[in-house]
Amino acid sequence: MDENVVSGKIYVANFFFTKCRNICPKMTNNMHLLQESFKDDTSILLLSHSVTPETDDVNVLNKYAIENKVDAAKWHLLTGDKKAIYGLAKQQYFAGDTIGYYQTGNEFLHTENFILVDQRQRIRGVYNGTLLVEIERIKEDLDDVSASLNQQENLYAEMLIKIDTATKGRGGKYNKIRQGQENIVVDNLQFRGSKSGAIGSIGMKLSSSLQRQT
Repeated sequence: MDENVVSGKIYVANFFFTKCRNICPKMTNNMHLLQESFKDDTSILLLSHSVTPETDDVNVLNKYAIENKVDAAKWHLLTGDKKAIYGLAKQQYFAGDTIGYYQTGNEFLHTENFILVDQRQRIRGVYNGTLLVEIERIKEDLDDVSASLNQQENLYAEMLIKIDTATKGRGGKYNKIRQGQENIVVDNLQFRGSKSGAIGSIGMKLSSSLQRQT
């Protein structure tokens, strides 16, 4: 399991552990709602990372997946190296942070946050994964990001056709124009959440040490 799995995908990530009896059952139920809402959309994935990988091995996750009707093609339950998971959570997702408080690397991670990441690996939103009203917000935002992805792909295809026609026989100018146009198309797409279209960039690097349920 590495970043290739999420490359070009839109996804919602959270952090849980199978023995949790507090907020995790609510989060798992709400992740299942997202799974069912977007089960036919192959551009959207769900990632749930265990924060107690020392006890949540692949066998445990497989059992948990069966109990919670997890579709392995849509929703990945992840375990593996604890340092890698916590580094991902705190340094890229900022999953344990709240306003005015930032977790250090040594604190146990127990957060209700759901993080929406777009196909360019930028954080689009952070939501309370225990609240149904927030799940409805995620659904709306997923629809917006997915629609903009389709728009981007269509514009890009049209742009390449025009560039092919305009630059035919001009040699080296093609790549320069294509790169410049691609940046314009992407950066002009606006998303709900901030004026710039993204809350932040996480430069996603999923560790190859992470494993998922089968």
